Amino acid sequence: MVSKKKRKKRKRKEEASISFSLGSLERIGGKLGEPLFLASVAALFLTAVKASYNEGLFQTGTPLMLFGLSLLSAYQVYNSKHLRRDVWSYGVPALILLAALFSHYSNRYPMPFTKDYLFFSLMAGIFLTFYALSYYGILRTEVALVLALFASTLLTHLAPAQSDYLAALDPYWHYKWMQGVYNEGYPPEFDDLVYPMYGGLSRHDDPSYIGDKGHTYGLEQRNTPMMTPVSYAVLGLVLKPFDVSLHDVAMVFPGVIAGFTIVAIYLLVKELFADMEPYNKVAGFAAAFMLMLSPAFAMKSVATNCEDDALGMFLMVAGLYLFFASYNRRSFKYSVLAGLTFMTLRMAWGGSVYVFTTIGVFGSLYAVVRFLQDKNAAEHLPYIVIPSVIAQFSGLILHARGGLPVVQELPPNAIYPMMGALGLPVILEMVRRRSNPMKLTGEKSLEGRSADWIEKNITALGVVALLLGVGAFTLYKSPADIVDFAKNSLRVATEKSVVHQTVAEQNPLADNFNTFLREGYYRYGLALLFGVLMIPVLAYMVYSRGSIGALFLLTWSAPMMYGAYHKSAWIFASSASITALGSTIGLFSIVRKEDFESLRVIGAVMLVAIPVFYVPTFGFVDYDFYRKFIGYQVMHMGPSGDRYYWEEALVWHRDHTDPGDAIMTWWDYGHWYSSYSHRPVLIDNLQADYYEIQDVARFFVNKTSEEEAFEIVKAYNDVYREHGRELKYVSIDWTMIPKGSALHYIANGDIDTETPAPPEWGWKNYATCSFRPDLSQLEEKLEVGEDGSFKRVKRVVFQCRNYVAGVYIEVEGDEITGVNVIDGYGTHISWIDWQNSQDSSLLGVQPLVGLNEERVPSILMCALNWNNVDSSSICRLPQFTTLVYVPQEFNDFMMTRLYLGKYLDEYKALGLYSREVKPLKHFRLVPDYDGDGMEDGEFSWGYVRSYEIDYGGFSTTTEASDETIIS
Repeated sequence: MVSKKKRKKRKRKEEASISFSLGSLERIGGKLGEPLFLASVAALFLTAVKASYNEGLFQTGTPLMLFGLSLLSAYQVYNSKHLRRDVWSYGVPALILLAALFSHYSNRYPMPFTKDYLFFSLMAGIFLTFYALSYYGILRTEVALVLALFASTLLTHLAPAQSDYLAALDPYWHYKWMQGVYNEGYPPEFDDLVYPMYGGLSRHDDPSYIGDKGHTYGLEQRNTPMMTPVSYAVLGLVLKPFDVSLHDVAMVFPGVIAGFTIVAIYLLVKELFADMEPYNKVAGFAAAFMLMLSPAFAMKSVATNCEDDALGMFLMVAGLYLFFASYNRRSFKYSVLAGLTFMTLRMAWGGSVYVFTTIGVFGSLYAVVRFLQDKNAAEHLPYIVIPSVIAQFSGLILHARGGLPVVQELPPNAIYPMMGALGLPVILEMVRRRSNPMKLTGEKSLEGRSADWIEKNITALGVVALLLGVGAFTLYKSPADIVDFAKNSLRVATEKSVVHQTVAEQNPLADNFNTFLREGYYRYGLALLFGVLMIPVLAYMVYSRGSIGALFLLTWSAPMMYGAYHKSAWIFASSASITALGSTIGLFSIVRKEDFESLRVIGAVMLVAIPVFYVPTFGFVDYDFYRKFIGYQVMHMGPSGDRYYWEEALVWHRDHTDPGDAIMTWWDYGHWYSSYSHRPVLIDNLQADYYEIQDVARFFVNKTSEEEAFEIVKAYNDVYREHGRELKYVSIDWTMIPKGSALHYIANGDIDTETPAPPEWGWKNYATCSFRPDLSQLEEKLEVGEDGSFKRVKRVVFQCRNYVAGVYIEVEGDEITGVNVIDGYGTHISWIDWQNSQDSSLLGVQPLVGLNEERVPSILMCALNWNNVDSSSICRLPQFTTLVYVPQEFNDFMMTRLYLGKYLDEYKALGLYSREVKPLKHFRLVPDYDGDGMEDGEFSWGYVRSYEIDYGGFSTTTEASDETIIS
C-alpha cells in the first residue's frame, strides 16, 4: 500500500517525467555541437544505413568507421577533465563499440546471421541515441529508456515483415474475418466455408450432439470475440487512401502492438512494486527488455502474425496496470479505464477469462493477507468491483447484428474466484472489526467516501455475503463441488481429446522439471530461471510485508507456469507473467552508491547477465552455441517454408475453380483455403468438430479401398449439393507424409469415449528416407563382385527414420544393379527379400529413375549430381531427395494411392511397390488444362498436389511399363 503523501509526490514526479515540450527540442539544438552527441547521431546513421543497404563501401567501411567513432569518443572523454570525472560519459564510446562489434559480425558471418547482427547493430545505435539524449538532459532517463525499448521492439518485431505472407496457419483465420469487416462493413455471424456436416457421418443426426445449433452446416460466429478483426479492418480503411492495403496492415500492425505491450509491461511491474522505488523501475526495465527478446512472446506478436493474441496480450497487461494504478492511487478514474480495457479484452481475446480468474484469486488471497496483518481486508474491494462490472457490459457491443444486447456470462473458472474476491473481503473485515475500532479516512473524495461507507456498513455487508454464500452452497454448489471443480480445472492442462493428442501445442512442453527448465529457457530465456529463483523470495515478501506486487505475480505466474509445463499452447499466454516474475531480480539490484556495500551486488551481476544471455554478443561459434542467445529468434518468426510452397495451389484454386468447389484436405490448410482462396473446406485449424476431422483422417489413412473411401466423399458431397456446392477436389502436401501418424491415430481412436488406439499401433506411419550425400559413394569406384569380376559402382544411401536404418541403391553405368536394406542391427538385406517378408514398399513423390518422365529430374539423377547442383536447384527440395517407406496396410490407403500414386507404374516396374497398380476410378491429378506441359494439379514440383473428383468415374486407361531393370 502507498501512503497518500507518497501518492501525491509520485504523481508530480510522473507528470514531470513524461513531459516533452518544445523546450526539449530546443535543448537538442543546443547539444548539436557536443562531440559525444554528434558521435551518437553519426553512429545511429551508420548502423541504419548499413541495415538498409549492406553493400559496397557501407558493408566494408561501416565497422571501421564505428570503431573509429568509438576511439574518438573515448579520447574525447579521456581528454576532458569534466567528462573524465563523469562515469556516465563512458557509456557513449562503449555503446558505439558494441554497435561496431555487431557490424563487424554482420560482415564476418553468412546469412541469416548477417541480418541478425545488422539489426543488433542498429539496436545498439538506438539505445546509444536515447542514452545520449538522457545524458545531456534532453530526456529523463526513464523516458529515454522506455522509448529506446519501444523503438527496439518495433525494429525486432517488424523484421519478419520482409516476407510476402502471413505467418503460420491461424493468422489466416483472423485475416478471413478482417476481409469480411473490411469489405462488408460488419463482423461475420456465420461461417459457411467450413464443417458442412457437424457431427460427421456418425453424429450429424444425433440431437444430443447437435444441441442448440439446430443445423449441422457451418459454424456460428455470433459470440466469437471479433475486436481484433474489427480493429485491423478499421485501421485498414483509415489507411486505404494512402495506398496501404488490408494485407499490409495485417502484416505490420502486430509488431506495433508488441511495442506498446513492452511499454505496458514496464508500467505494470513498476506499479506492482510502487512501494520499492527506485528499484521498481529497474525491475520494470528488466521485464521490458526480456519480453522484447522473448521467443515465447514473439511467437504471436511479430509482424505477419495477425492473430488476436498480440492485441489480447496488450489489453491484458494494460488493463492490469490500470487496475493496480487505481488501487495504489485510490482513483476510480483508473478503475473505469481498467474496466473499459477489460471489456475490450473480452471482445478481443478468448484468453481474457484468465484475467478475471487471476484477479478473483488475487482479491481473495489479498484479503486473507490483510486480515492476518490486522489491516483493513476490504479496502481493495471497490477497485475490483468497478472494472469487473464494467467488463460485463461487453454484450452491449458483442451480440448478433440487429439483435438485442446479450449477457456475456463468465465461465465457472472465472465466476467462482470472482465470487470469492467479492464475498471473502467483507466477511473477513467484519470478523476483524469485532476486535478493532472503526477507522474512517475522512476524505471528501468519492473514493474516500466509498471506503468509509463500506467500513460503516461492513457488518451488514458481511451478513449479506454470508447469507449469499450459504445459499449458493446449499442451492447451487456445495463446497465439495467447488473442490471438484478446482481439481478439474487443474486437469484441463493435462487431459486431451484423441484429436488434441496429435496437436503439438496441446502436448506438454516437458515431462519433468529439469526438461522444463531446459526447454523453457529456449522460450523465455533467463526470465524463467530467475522466476523460479524468485518464487520463495516473493513468497517471503508476502509473508513479511504483505507485498501486493509479490502476491499478484505469484497468483498470475505460478498457474501459467504450470499450464505451460503441461500444455505448449499456454507458452505465449504465460510469456508476460513469467517474464514479470523473473524481472523481480531487479528489485534487489544496485541503484545507489551505498548499495555496492550490500548483497545487492549479487542482484546487479544477475541483472547484467540479462543482455549478455539474450543477445549473441560473442559472435558465432557454431549453431548450438549461437542458439543459446535466444534474442535472435524474434527476427525469424515469420511464415514457415511450406506456406511458400503452397502459394501456387492456393492461387490456382482461387483463380481456376468455382466459388462453390469444395476441397478435402487436412485441417492444417483449412484456413489457407477459406481465407486466401475463398473456397469451402471440410475442416480447418479450429478443430471445431472431431467427428468430421476423423472422417477426413479415415479417408486418407484408414479405408483400404477406393470404394470405401469414396463413400465418405459421396456423403459429404450430398450435403454440399443441398447448399449449391460440390466437393470437387482433394489436396495433399508433402508434410502429410510425416504427419500421417497423427491422421492414423485419429482415424483409429474412439471420439465418443475419448479412447485412443493403442499407441504402438495408433501412431503407425510412413517412414521418410532422406538422401545422405556424406554416406553415399557418388563417384564410380572399382569393386570386386561376388563372382570375382570387377565392376564400377556408385552407391546412393538414404537414411530412414523408422522400420529400417537405411536403404542404399547400387548403380553401374545407367543401370540399377541392386537395392538393399540396412536393418536396425546393421544387417544388409536385399530389398526383394525384405519386401517379401515385410509386405512393404519404397516409393517417392517424384520418379526414381524417370522411366516415363522427362519433365522433371529423377531422385537418382539429383542424388548422383548432388555435388554439381546449385543450392537453389529443385533437386534440393525434399520431394527430390526423399524416398518413402510404406508399411503393410499403408500401401492400400488413399494417401499412398493419391500423393505417391503418380509414378506407381515406375516403382512397380523397379520392384519397389508391393501391390498391383490399379488405376483410380474417381480421382485423378488435375490434368494439364492450360497446355504448359505439366499437370495443373502439380504445384511447387509436387510439394502440393490437387486431385479432381468425378462421381461418375474417369477413364481408367493408363500407360504402364512392365520393364524391370533390377537385376
